[in-house]
Amino acid sequence: RDAGLLGDRALVTSAEAATPVLLKMAEVSLRGWGFADYGALQRNRALVGELARADVASAGMGLRTAAHWGTLEMYLARKFTGRAYDLDLSRYSLWVNAAVKF
Repeated sequence: RDAGLLGDRALVTSAEAATPVLLKMAEVSLRGWGFADYGALQRNRALVGELARADVASAGMGLRTAAHWGTLEMYLARKFTGRAYDLDLSRYSLWVNAAVKF
């Protein structure tokens, strides 16, 4: 029993140590995606259909964000529990909805 508790504590400690690094990586990725989408819009701003392209770029960024966070969540679960983790569709759709609003 004590060994199990120590193992759980070690997992939590490892997760806490890794979280700031992973969050920084996510922040940099999101910023890069945002600049890429913004740059594409600026290059095409004089063309007809700018609003449609803006919507598509925003949706694309949202979906990439959702995929990124979903992958990050699965990675953390596998790393710290040692078990495969299936991200079900309802949770994935939550990521998509939150990211598109972002």
